[in-house]
Amino acid sequence: VIAELREKTKANGHCVSKEEYREICRHNGIDLDKEANLLTFLNNIGVCYSYHIGEDKQELAEYSLLDPTWLTKALYAVIREGIDYAEYGIVSTDRIIHMLGSDPVNQPKDSEYTRPRYEDEKECQYIFDVAEAHDLCFRMGKDKLFFPALCKDETPLEEFPDQTAYGDPIQYRLKYQYLPDSVVHKLMVRCYKKEMTVKRCWLKGMILSAANDFKAVVRMNDDEKTLAIDIYANIGVDAMPFVLFRTIREQILDINHKLGLTADENIICGEDTFSVVMLEAAYEDNVSVYGNKTRKKYTPAELLGRFFKPTVVQYE
Repeated sequence: VIAELREKTKANGHCVSKEEYREICRHNGIDLDKEANLLTFLNNIGVCYSYHIGEDKQELAEYSLLDPTWLTKALYAVIREGIDYAEYGIVSTDRIIHMLGSDPVNQPKDSEYTRPRYEDEKECQYIFDVAEAHDLCFRMGKDKLFFPALCKDETPLEEFPDQTAYGDPIQYRLKYQYLPDSVVHKLMVRCYKKEMTVKRCWLKGMILSAANDFKAVVRMNDDEKTLAIDIYANIGVDAMPFVLFRTIREQILDINHKLGLTADENIICGEDTFSVVMLEAAYEDNVSVYGNKTRKKYTPAELLGRFFKPTVVQYE
């Protein structure tokens, strides 16, 4: 199967259709009920790439098998060459398709690292499908694409909430041993997919809003390997912003799980920092906690209630 797939991929250019793959399986005595498992195995060992399983873990009706090297060069080309055409990570679909169909910029000719020209628009759409399936991009209708990796590494300070209107934020920190950019990049794409109001993105962070009453700032600190979530409530709004926070946190924890990452979670209250694990234990034991700097006395329910449901603390 591997030998025939490579031969067919080379003959076709870069792609093998679902029906062509099934014909190869039939030719080599692979039962129909084993085709999807075999394809997953071939993906895992790098023979091909296929997004043949949907989010519901079911086999998709249509898919194609792609040459991994061809695909990887295309994605790197978008990130390396597309930055000049993007604004806050948003770029014209036609601009990227035209770019991929042109000769590569600033690359040596006839090198193994030189990308090919992607002149088939359908093949470009395969590339965008793969990127979107892995939360690397988001299609903004037919005309625009959002690629987090195309954001500038410049924090738009003018976009931050005005504290005369929003007051002090509630602050949550996730401390990692290793924190790749992909955590916040995948979060950006997921927020778009969930139709949340994304106000602005930059390479290391983003700003969200909810019903004009709340704003969330999520940003990375490379030096401290920390992901910060700050939720601002408009002054005069009675409701706590825990709903917006929990939506963001749930997505981050799912991303961490899928990337095999772990993080220590902490709550910031003024000058004091509290471990969420410690607060959970204190809440269960019905004991108070004290600030690590101010020595001020707090109840765990009070601190946890700012981020989770007030009065009835709920968390995973």
